[in-house]
Amino acid sequence: MTSPSIRLAIQDQFLECFKDDQLAWRTPIASILLIAEYTTNEGPYVDDYFVELWSLENGTLFQVHTTFYANGRDAAFR
Repeated sequence: MTSPSIRLAIQDQFLECFKDDQLAWRTPIASILLIAEYTTNEGPYVDDYFVELWSLENGTLFQVHTTFYANGRDAAFR
């Protein structure tokens, strides 16, 4: 089994996450309240480093996450 290719990108004022070139989630940049990173004790043989985002969209709080090692992470967060 291969791990999915994960990529973050900015498109039209949204932060988008793609897994194997399929949109997994998107959130408006202006709605993001918190960006955090965390690790687990699952490594070093499986991914154990993640980015979590919380956003407030239309009065509803949303939480999404992805691997810290997502392609395009640095460019998207700049």
